[in-house]
Amino acid sequence: FPIRPRTLSTRTSGMSAGPQSENRREYGSETFPEKLHRILMETEKDGLAHLVSYSPDGTIFKIHDQDEFSKQILPKYFRHNKFQSFRRLLNMYGFSKMLPRRPNEGIYSHPLFMRDKPELMRLITRVRDLEMVSQDDQIEQDDHG
Repeated sequence: FPIRPRTLSTRTSGMSAGPQSENRREYGSETFPEKLHRILMETEKDGLAHLVSYSPDGTIFKIHDQDEFSKQILPKYFRHNKFQSFRRLLNMYGFSKMLPRRPNEGIYSHPLFMRDKPELMRLITRVRDLEMVSQDDQIEQDDHG
């Protein structure tokens, strides 16, 4: 087998040169919040708003069916179909989970994440590790009772 040289990619490298590159580490030039906004806009355009959508006022978004969202949407935009990994990204960027009406749905918000203000997406940055741990614990408690 020929040996291919290893190349460093901003996609897999853990090194960063500051907050902007840290924010874009896994997604090239698109940050996770920008990607999430694109997912919500494209999903609506593609007629899949029954899986995930913005609220009518565009200030929160709702995952209507986590199982179908994981099967149909996540693999299209990420290298996985694991809802837990997606939820961890939401936590990393400071999104809050609101209480759902049904067990298989999730409602999320962030003060800067608004459908009609995509320019604010770049201002959403990753939270610090200590903050994230407590948020992960809180989300886990919310999910399990």
